[in-house]
Order: sequence, then C-alpha cells, then structure tokens
Amino acid sequence: MVTQVFVAILRWSRRTGWGPWHRFALGAAGLVTYAWHGFPQPPSFPAPAHVDLIGNAVFALAALGLLAFVMVRLRRLDL
Repeated sequence: MVTQVFVAILRWSRRTGWGPWHRFALGAAGLVTYAWHGFPQPPSFPAPAHVDLIGNAVFALAALGLLAFVMVRLRRLDL
C-alpha cells in the first residue's frame, strides 16, 4: 500500500498545476497524522500518564503552529 501511495503522489506531482499548496497539503497531512498518532501510542520510556499527555499536546500544538506559519508565508507569496 505504501508503494501505491508513493507512485500516486509521484504521478500527481508531475501534472501541470501541482504547486506549493499541494506540497504543503502533503506535508501537513503527514505532520498532523504523526501528531495525533502520539496520543494513543504508549510512551517510549516510563512516564506518568499526565506527563505523556502534556508532551503529546505540546508537540501537536507546535506542529499546528508551524503549519499556520507556513500557511501565512504561502499566502504572502501569493502562490
């Protein structure tokens, strides 16, 4: 399945009209998926549940902040 997705993205990215917003969406999807996956994932090292939850929330908020920053930059470039 990973290979099929990879091939589909390669095909789409070579089409006319593929631009910065498409690349942003692709990267954002991966980042947000990684962020939410951290919540049900067991911690890598022994830690209290509240510390693990706070760490996941901080990472997820930082990821959303990064995406907001990139969106503003892309809009300013008017691409």
